[in-house]
Amino acid sequence: MVEIITKRQMDLIIACPKRADNIGKFMYITKDNIYVCCDNQTGDAWVEEFSDLIIATKWLNNLFDKCDKHDRPKEVFDGHDHI
Repeated sequence: MVEIITKRQMDLIIACPKRADNIGKFMYITKDNIYVCCDNQTGDAWVEEFSDLIIATKWLNNLFDKCDKHDRPKEVFDGHDHI
């Protein structure tokens, strides 16, 4: 399950990712409708930003390999399919 949180909560998760109550999957929605997602199931706080809610949700639910490669964030897709 993805928890919708505030920017302040996201900042705290990123600052202290190993803390027990910071483990999970989180999303913060900016005023500009950018979906900031954090997959912190392992305590490593993987963070990506998306402009599309469906793609953001797929990423958080580990369904990203089912997305079109052009929908991947530039940091993730570099032309080689190693995801």
